[in-house]
Amino acid sequence: MKRVFSFALFVLVSLSCILFAQSSSTSGPEVAQCIHHDTSPPLRDIPEAPITHSNWQDGIVPLLTNPPRFEDQ
Repeated sequence: MKRVFSFALFVLVSLSCILFAQSSSTSGPEVAQCIHHDTSPPLRDIPEAPITHSNWQDGIVPLLTNPPRFEDQ
């Protein structure tokens, strides 16, 4: 009897999860009106970003020697 009750409860919970997940989906894409149109300047007119110092050598990223520690709050 305990097995039948556990199985029935499992089936009911599973079906409710599946039905709830399907009912929350939208039927198609959501279309909204534009608020502001913007145009960036041509790429040839944008100044280059300054080159900064990097720790990369030959495209290899150095490994962290001390991994970050996360403390419980």
